[in-house]
Amino acid sequence: MCEHSYRSDDYNIAWLIVANDEKLSTLFFTEADSTCDSRKSGSNVAIVDDNDEICSVISKMVQHFGWGAPAILHDGKEIVEAVESRKLSPDVIIMDYCLPHMNGLEASRIISRKFPAIKIIVATSDESVRAQVASEGFGFLKKPFGFKTLMKSVFSRDE
Repeated sequence: MCEHSYRSDDYNIAWLIVANDEKLSTLFFTEADSTCDSRKSGSNVAIVDDNDEICSVISKMVQHFGWGAPAILHDGKEIVEAVESRKLSPDVIIMDYCLPHMNGLEASRIISRKFPAIKIIVATSDESVRAQVASEGFGFLKKPFGFKTLMKSVFSRDE
């Protein structure tokens, strides 16, 4: 069973920033925008996390970068079914590792077998799964992460 080892207050700063988009822009995005020169305009992004606060924070990051509102899902089985049925056609999936019904790594494997062009990034506070995630060809984000780290992961060609 997965247990989140981060505390909810790890995201207090992010929540304060989400509450004030102007501060969000000046604190994080001006520096990060200059490090990512190629925006994927029109990209479809799906965020899969069972924590609504985290979904909201990542959604704000993605939208600020110029993409549309991402699809938000809350468990591994839900994203697998949505992609397999073609209800969603994401270019990028940012997925928590610890999810109900099916963990993020298992869901990533299923999706990537049938849809190898989808970039999948597994996000977790559990550092012990980094090697396994990377060995299977998925991106890895250590929670909590910031905008610049997220964008570097999205645009990385190593995964």
